[in-house]
Amino acid sequence: MLGQYDKSDYNIEKVISKIDLAIEHAQRIDTNQEELWPKNSGSQVYRLVVKLLGRDQNR
Repeated sequence: MLGQYDKSDYNIEKVISKIDLAIEHAQRIDTNQEELWPKNSGSQVYRLVVKLLGRDQNR
């Protein structure tokens, strides 16, 4: 059976533990990292996460 979403039982630790992996995957998928907008469908929200975590190399 598939899991269900329950906003009162959200485990942020599961998300936090995978942030680095998610950023790594997103960077690999983003073939135009110098461009402001992605060429393919998707987003570049990982850039915001990197900045929020203070890991932005281009400050």
